[in-house]
Amino acid sequence: MPRHNDNTDAAAQEADDYVSEHGTGPDLKVEIFGTNTCKYCQKAKELCDKYGLTYSYYNIDEDFASFDHLVSRIGKWNTVPQIFMGAKHVGGYDDLLKKLEFKELP
Repeated sequence: MPRHNDNTDAAAQEADDYVSEHGTGPDLKVEIFGTNTCKYCQKAKELCDKYGLTYSYYNIDEDFASFDHLVSRIGKWNTVPQIFMGAKHVGGYDDLLKKLEFKELP
């Protein structure tokens, strides 16, 4: 399971609250920060597609501004992808999967 240097449980709860308030439709803003070689980054994009979520993908291997932006948002991290729902940091792929698989979706 991915390890994060922030309080992922609190961030995940905030993400749950965001989903409860805003739903999981196309209006839910999902941001995925990943790398070229990360299979879980690809899986996160596929998961968003499965649930009809609109997402933005930022390749931090190629886009240094996105890398810097991610550092400014969460500081240090150990794994990719790093995923946000709304403004809330969810965590990695497994965290996103938990949020989506165990929710009642429209």
